[in-house]
Parts: sequence; C-alpha cells; structure tokens
Amino acid sequence: MAHSKHFDLNLLRVFMAVCRTQSFTKAAEELDLTQSSVSNAVNRLKVNIAEELFVRSGRGIKLTAFSQQLYQQLTPHFTAVEQLVLGFDSFSAQKSQRNFYVYANDLFNLTLQPAISALTQNSQSQIIFREPPNNEETLLDEFMLGQVDLAIDIYPPSSQSLNYQKILKDDVCCIARRGHPRVNNNITLEQYFNEKHAFLKMRRSNLSMVDTLSIERLKQPRKMHSEYESLTSMMMVVEQSDVLAIAPRKLIQQYIDKFNLQVLEPPFETKAVEFYLVWPKKADKNMAHRWLKGIVEQAIVDTFKV
Repeated sequence: MAHSKHFDLNLLRVFMAVCRTQSFTKAAEELDLTQSSVSNAVNRLKVNIAEELFVRSGRGIKLTAFSQQLYQQLTPHFTAVEQLVLGFDSFSAQKSQRNFYVYANDLFNLTLQPAISALTQNSQSQIIFREPPNNEETLLDEFMLGQVDLAIDIYPPSSQSLNYQKILKDDVCCIARRGHPRVNNNITLEQYFNEKHAFLKMRRSNLSMVDTLSIERLKQPRKMHSEYESLTSMMMVVEQSDVLAIAPRKLIQQYIDKFNLQVLEPPFETKAVEFYLVWPKKADKNMAHRWLKGIVEQAIVDTFKV
C-alpha cells in the first residue's frame, strides 16, 4: 500500500473512523481531533496509496469503491486489535459485545451449549463454536491472527506459543444399534472382526480412534463400512445399519437413547482418550480471555460432572 517503510498507521485509524461515521466531523469527535486534522490525515493517506478515498455527496461524503474494499479488509484486524487491547486491563461480559470463537468437535459443541447458555445468560458477549482445522499449523496461525480464542483438542499442542491443560479423561466404548442381529450387550473379539465398522478419523492424524487408543495394534484388519470426522454423523450411521464403532463414553452418553444405541465393552484393551483446552500464551494476562476460559471450564464441569 504505502511506498515508505515509515508509513503512519494512525492514518488508517482515522480512515476507519471516517468510513464508519461517513463524516469528517463525526470522525473528529470520535477520535477527539479537530476536523482539519482528520482532513489532513485522509489527504496524507490518499497521497500514500495514490487512490481516491471519498467523494462529496450533497452535504456529506461517500466511500469510493476502493475505500469500501479497503474498509472491509481492515475491519476484522482493527476489531481484533481493539478487543485484545481493551481486554487486558478490564472486561465486563455484561457490557462488552465481543464474540469469542472456540474450536471443538461437533459433539462437544452440542453437549456444552446448554451449560454455556446458562452461564452466559446475562452476558452481552457471545461464545461461538466452530469445527477445528485439520492441522496444528493452521490452528497456530489462526490463534496468532486472533481468529480463534480457545480450542478443545484431543492432542496437546507441540508449539511453544500455545498453552494447554487437560480438561477431560474419557474411556472409549464400542457402540452398535439396539436390535443388532448378531450383537447384544457384549461382544467377543471374533464377533468384532466379523462385523463392518464405521471409523472415526482423528484430526491431524491418518489413524482412526481404535488405532490411536488401542494398547496393542490390532493385527487383524477391520472391515471398513465408512469413515467420519464427525461423531454425530458416525452415530447416525450406526443407528441406521449393523455397523460397529468406537467412541468416547462420556461424550456420547446423553445421545445413547437418542440414537437408539447399545454400549459395549471393547473386546481388547484400550487407553483413555484425553481432551485439552488450548490457547495462545500471549492471552494469559488478558481479562477477556480469562472470562472465556472460566466459562468453558465451568461448562465442562457442569456437563460431565468432573
């Protein structure tokens, strides 16, 4: 944009205020500047980027097509910086209309929503869940860019820029539909391998949940019916067919009746699955982040009675 390496970023702050208010006068009031200072800043920015920014329209101004595009591109970055700075010294969820973004799998999203809603019923701030990316590099980039505030993950992060804490330890179980023609209440290893399976693929890994959590790698290959990254989709398929699947016990507990499932002990030794809260270290002293982390931690306690 600018030809000089000494480009004044304050010019963008003035530009954003003029775009937001569509008025030099209102922008000056908002920024506690004189109108001539705002006008001079806009003219300097215009010279720096060699583009027309505003045109007169009656007694007011209108954004040029270039300004509209620039404003849209800059808005999320300015908002993130503003929210980060304001969140360090103080934060009031009752007053702030900030949106917080949390990465978690689909079942965590569904399961935690009632507790999250109860804990934030008097808050103006919102906690919005999203599906996590498939690799840690993307997750780290989005943390550093302020595009996500917290993540619930099955792996502790390897990056030194991220902090984490274990929030839930869960046994795994085998699930089948009620009324399965060959499986009822328990299952032998032979029966297990004779059936077809729905695989739950672990994010950022080419392994399934069974491959990741079984104590000994199973020597006999399973018959694959289908593969999923969504626990909900996997349970729906198990309900509607004769396939088997492996899933975290506590996480699916309240959906067993909904999906008409029977829960079976796996016919082989397994490790527990562990879930972690992950966040950027730079947010440790941020009061807004502490509020978010406290809400999610309490929601997990209330939901899973840990």
